[in-house]
Amino acid sequence: MVSNKRTALIFLILLWGTSLAFCDELTVNTNESADYRTIQAAIDAAGSGDTIVVNPGCYQECIIVTGKSVTLRSSNPTDETVVAKTIIDGSGLGTVVTFGPDAGTDTLLSGFTITGGKANLGGGISCGPEMTGRIENCLIKDNSATGGGGIYINGGNPLLTNCKFENNQAELSSGNGGGLLIANGSSSVVSKCTFVGNRANNSGGGSACLGPGKPKFVDCVFQDNSAGFAGGGLNSSQNCNPALLGCSFIANSAKSGGGGGWHHTGRANDDNGDEFDRDLDPAIFNCSFKGNTASTGGGVKVVATNALFVNCLFAANRAVYTGGGLLSSWQGTSGSQPQLINCTFAGNLAGSFGGGISSNNSRATLRNCIVWGNRDSSGEGFSAQLHDSSKVYHQQDSSEIKFCCVQGWTATQNGLGNLGKDPMFVRSPGLVGLSDEDSYGDLKLRPGSPCIDAAKSDYLPPDIFDLDEDGDTDATIALDINNKIRCSDDPDTPDTGQGNGPIVDIGACEFVLE
Repeated sequence: MVSNKRTALIFLILLWGTSLAFCDELTVNTNESADYRTIQAAIDAAGSGDTIVVNPGCYQECIIVTGKSVTLRSSNPTDETVVAKTIIDGSGLGTVVTFGPDAGTDTLLSGFTITGGKANLGGGISCGPEMTGRIENCLIKDNSATGGGGIYINGGNPLLTNCKFENNQAELSSGNGGGLLIANGSSSVVSKCTFVGNRANNSGGGSACLGPGKPKFVDCVFQDNSAGFAGGGLNSSQNCNPALLGCSFIANSAKSGGGGGWHHTGRANDDNGDEFDRDLDPAIFNCSFKGNTASTGGGVKVVATNALFVNCLFAANRAVYTGGGLLSSWQGTSGSQPQLINCTFAGNLAGSFGGGISSNNSRATLRNCIVWGNRDSSGEGFSAQLHDSSKVYHQQDSSEIKFCCVQGWTATQNGLGNLGKDPMFVRSPGLVGLSDEDSYGDLKLRPGSPCIDAAKSDYLPPDIFDLDEDGDTDATIALDINNKIRCSDDPDTPDTGQGNGPIVDIGACEFVLE
């Protein structure tokens, strides 16, 4: 009996020692106080499962991780001061950090400033087809490439969390994805990342998504990015259908291709039918588009898609020509029928037509939406709020607009549950000083608003992305754009909408008694 216990104890000690042998911690410093003086030397010496801790300093090298899973981190990845002082500088000699096609699935890069990269694809970081590790807490700045100035993801599915992309550029006339380029079927998740001041000479100043795939952007901010053609903040095309969840697009710009905040091109020449299909169409939940500018589609331009917008806010965007807030257009034989549920359009401006929404040989369906205070060359009447080339919105009993509040709506236009009364915002957007946060307004509802308890609750879709994190994706979406509970009853307002129990409000912001 004693012998068996002793044998077991010896086995555990040997097993523990073996585990330690395969999980070493290697240190790097620019002086001789650590195990290695260069990061690449530590990577070459490390085995799978090892951790490499890099002390603050400027490491002028281009590094490659391949054939192993390693943790490569700064001394304190969550301390912004440490991140700013732990620098990997490519000095313009190539991609700063390359993850080869056989980089391990458990690879982690965390807590660095990645700068000075210059390459064809992926100036700062390049992720190979099998890279499924994580990139966290990094500042990716001042890198350049033809595609993916900051990061290029080539078909793999790495997770990007809490990273900042700043002042990266996609060069040449074909440059896509100033900050980030996701391509070749990648369905990466990009969470809590910020894209600021990135540029693309072609499309996707902040980020571009090209090729089949369904990447997710969750709680990300795109601000002050620019594109020479389309998608100042984000561009998606070539059968890429992203999910945008809780993201903000602020003061981005695009030129001739349009879509200051976001530009999307769907499946041309395919019959997508009239309904949203997650396998074919993007989903945009709880996102805001403020102060973006473009030639067309100041906030958003969608082409040949049935994209689904839920709880989204469009304020103070500007188009030189058409679609100040949103432009829906067609390509080839495919039209667009984006579906807008509980969205608010206010204070958007178009130089020609459709200050709020413009549909070009296509149509958008609106349910529980506010479209108010938008302007075009005709003024602020109904056609400035909703413009379409086929005049569908101007027909009586239009099936495209239900339970909405639209400026200029009259009884002669009929339509189920619609109204043309002032929604009574806390503060309406201004149409000047678009870079000023105050000009975007406060589009929550004031007490007494005719939009309170006036929508149709059955139009709310299922919470397919589990935004409230209750584990139930079949239940109706429960949160508005401000993470307030939907269908919150106001006892001082008569119910004029439809639904069982408390009735949802019209617009992106639910009125909640404080």
